[in-house]
Amino acid sequence: MATQHPAALQCVGTFSLPEGQFAAQALLHLPAPSYVDVGITGGSGDYRNARGCVRTVPAGDTERHFVHLKR
Repeated sequence: MATQHPAALQCVGTFSLPEGQFAAQALLHLPAPSYVDVGITGGSGDYRNARGCVRTVPAGDTERHFVHLKR
């Protein structure tokens, strides 16, 4: 049986920081670009009014790392 590779992945993340948490999501088209801006969908604590996006970069075949928050 041949291995199938998806054309896109639904990315959902919750980021927990000392000042609070925020959630973000995006549809990641493959192959993934060098960075992806993932839209912020909600937050708590200092991030309760967070808007904008989280920039992520590749950290392997199926993992991405958060590099900065743009507000």
